[in-house]
Amino acid sequence: MITGSGGAVTLYSEDGLGVTVRAHLPALTKPASRIARPPRDLPPHGQGEVILVVEDEEAMLRVTARVLRRHGYVVLEARSSVDALEAAGTTRLDLLLTDVIMPGYSGRQLAERLHVRQPDLSVLFMSGYSQGVLGSERALDEGVALIQKPFGQRALLHKVREVLATRAGVSPKRRG
Repeated sequence: MITGSGGAVTLYSEDGLGVTVRAHLPALTKPASRIARPPRDLPPHGQGEVILVVEDEEAMLRVTARVLRRHGYVVLEARSSVDALEAAGTTRLDLLLTDVIMPGYSGRQLAERLHVRQPDLSVLFMSGYSQGVLGSERALDEGVALIQKPFGQRALLHKVREVLATRAGVSPKRRG
């Protein structure tokens, strides 16, 4: 590494005194004011987008809503599909984040009903079941946005941004 940087190493040794190792490195031509660090993968922040979170497990609903709110989203909460339709009211939603399997009608059925009101509504499904199980039950079609439970804050925020960016026609790789 030293010689690869244009430097040299010298060794001096005397019996009974030990070894002296000196590393000679080239001088800097300009001050090293900043150390280059790889960019951190910070979770993207929202810009006031309205998200309807539908989850029948109270704790999961609260944590998910809290994470989204802390990161710049406006969140409506519902514990069932019926409550979700009421919560949506006439509000223009940017994203429906819904559990797939719920009492009453499913997340997919809820999305279909909300698409009647708002055809361009983006949908992100969440499920604790594997995609294989969902596929065999035909709960979701190919290409539908899904996040597997349990998920962490970063995974949630990145997936939400990805789905919102796709709707807006922006590559999720270029958007913060």
